[in-house]
Amino acid sequence: MFTHNSNQQESPQPAPEGALILRNITISLAMLAVSTAFPFLGIIIGLFLPFPIIHSIYYYGFRAGLVVGSMSLGFMVLFHPILPVIYAIETFIPACLLMLLLRRQANPLSGTVIASLITGTALYLLYIPFITIRGEDPLVSLLIATKEAIEQGATGTALAQNADLIMQVAYNIAFGFFITSVFFSLVCSLGLIMRKDRFGKEIGMVNTFYSAQIPYTYLFLIIAGITGMAAQNPYVFMAAASLLFFLTVIYALQGFLTISTFFRQRKTPVIFQVLLYGLIVIQPILALVMTVLGILDTLMGLRRRILGLHA
Repeated sequence: MFTHNSNQQESPQPAPEGALILRNITISLAMLAVSTAFPFLGIIIGLFLPFPIIHSIYYYGFRAGLVVGSMSLGFMVLFHPILPVIYAIETFIPACLLMLLLRRQANPLSGTVIASLITGTALYLLYIPFITIRGEDPLVSLLIATKEAIEQGATGTALAQNADLIMQVAYNIAFGFFITSVFFSLVCSLGLIMRKDRFGKEIGMVNTFYSAQIPYTYLFLIIAGITGMAAQNPYVFMAAASLLFFLTVIYALQGFLTISTFFRQRKTPVIFQVLLYGLIVIQPILALVMTVLGILDTLMGLRRRILGLHA
């Protein structure tokens, strides 16, 4: 259990260990059942799948989290033998990694990024020998099926005409998508605990989570990614493209935080904020502008300057 400050005695106490574990097992199984039965809802529910494990570890340690995760793994076997493997890679392992990093006093934002990168890297290192031994690439099979579905459902459209290019790009950043999905699920699940429990505020996690700045060292990862994309080796290119995709997303989020901080300080009308955010969503070039803004925030401390703090 995490160490809290002197105000801990004034905080609401968690449920007894057995009751909390049972509740989190029930929540986890319910979310998995709905996600499996209704894949569309699974996109949203998937953002909170790590919550029961993180919540259990947060209060009663890794043993509690392992019980919740193990029950969830066993439940997934009932649907398909491969589903427990997917659950372990996408949810169970990243959640445990995140809590291990937080136990070591990692910043919550850094913890989510590092846990996501470690999980994605491990999966990629397993993927290369897998396709070498099997002689077939499951990603290629998946993308071929996706391409056929696009061509049949969008015949004559620009989407169908550019299906080959889209699939090639999707293939090269596939692991970037995976890392990003893991990252968002950890952020949403950890954020849910912070909003729900006063303990999160007491140990300073809320402020550090939303005001944290991506470290300078991550800029070297951008340089490494750009350099890797110049390589002739397709595996190196794929790893570099996926890394750059993920870094683009997290720096864009930091850019969003920067501009939202500016809006709050300037008391910008809500309607203007909604319009701008809408444009950013539908115009990819503006999303890249957010990425650049996020990088500038790391280099120049823009949010601290906006708030009138020392950069």
